[in-house]
Amino acid sequence: MAIEASQIYQQQFEIDRFITNLNEKVKTEMEEIRKQNSMRLLSLYEGLMNRLKTKEDEIMKVRLVNQSLEEKVKSMTIENQIWRELAQTNEATANALRNNLQQVLEQAHLQQQQRVDMADDAESHCGGERCCRRCGKEESSVLLLPCRHLCVCRLCVSAISTCPVCNSTKSAGVQVNMT
Repeated sequence: MAIEASQIYQQQFEIDRFITNLNEKVKTEMEEIRKQNSMRLLSLYEGLMNRLKTKEDEIMKVRLVNQSLEEKVKSMTIENQIWRELAQTNEATANALRNNLQQVLEQAHLQQQQRVDMADDAESHCGGERCCRRCGKEESSVLLLPCRHLCVCRLCVSAISTCPVCNSTKSAGVQVNMT
């Protein structure tokens, strides 16, 4: 029994040593796995931090571009307003010049018409009296309206619709007694 007890003790000792070695081996492997996982986590963390930094840099660049574009839009809006005001001023100036030119042309036309009327009036005298511009026989005694030419006789006034001097449409005729 003593041999058997020593063999049991020896087997028990070997089993304890085997279990201890196995525990040490498992502990070492667990520590190695823990280190590897820690290294992987650290590597992933560093990668994420690098990505985050890159994205933050991109966001900053986009903000700067956006800010620059906003400033450019403001500048272009102001420039657009200046051009619009300049165009309105130029348009008003052009309209004023156009109106002035039209008035000058109308005045020149009226002056030319007055010269023609004066020449026609001078030509319409026949024998010291004004002759009818239509028949040329009778004395002009009817003032045509609205042009106010004294150029037709009382017999011809009903036969005309326009003034023989200026060709304007006759609206009425007024008999003038020149005695």
